[in-house]
Amino acid sequence: MNPSLQSHSRFLPWLELGFIAAAGFGYVVFRKTLAFRAEFIVPIAVVAALYIVFLAGSGRRTPGDFGLRWDNIGRASAWTALLFVGPLLFLLARGYFTMVLPSHFYYTLGLYPLWGILQQLVFQGFVLENFRRLGAGWVSIPLTALFYGFVHWPSPFMLWATGVAGLGFSTLYWFHRNVIPIGVAHGILGACLFYLYLGRDPFARFIG
Repeated sequence: MNPSLQSHSRFLPWLELGFIAAAGFGYVVFRKTLAFRAEFIVPIAVVAALYIVFLAGSGRRTPGDFGLRWDNIGRASAWTALLFVGPLLFLLARGYFTMVLPSHFYYTLGLYPLWGILQQLVFQGFVLENFRRLGAGWVSIPLTALFYGFVHWPSPFMLWATGVAGLGFSTLYWFHRNVIPIGVAHGILGACLFYLYLGRDPFARFIG
């Protein structure tokens, strides 16, 4: 990296963290309007993709620096499955055989992993990686988990559940640097949590 790019790169972690913190605060404030809405999710995905392409094209970072990689997908997926099979089985046992699921459940189960990958790209590929670049070391893991829990405020249950999940996601990312399997796990667990545990149908609002 040439000196001018290196100088600019020193400020990128702060700029990225500041932008994501502001976006997270805005999401918390306007949650009722923004949650599960295509007009919120699609722009985030487009901006994230364009930004990663810009950084890759300018030589600052590669997609792999954000956890978008295939070289270790098998190992990362195996560890992700090992960590989250217990919570998944609990959710299935909690509600699958005792309630009638709407057809939206299966659409959510298919689509929510994409939203999960996008969320993990933001929280792991940007937030955790920037904490690490700023010298936070392993403390990046609980810091990212706290941030992940915060955006689910003010629900006490969601704060607790996403904080614990955030610790698991961040730990997996710390060792494997891959957002794809943890994003898929996030999506599957999230869909099961909404329908089988909370009795909510987020997809109905998404298409509405």
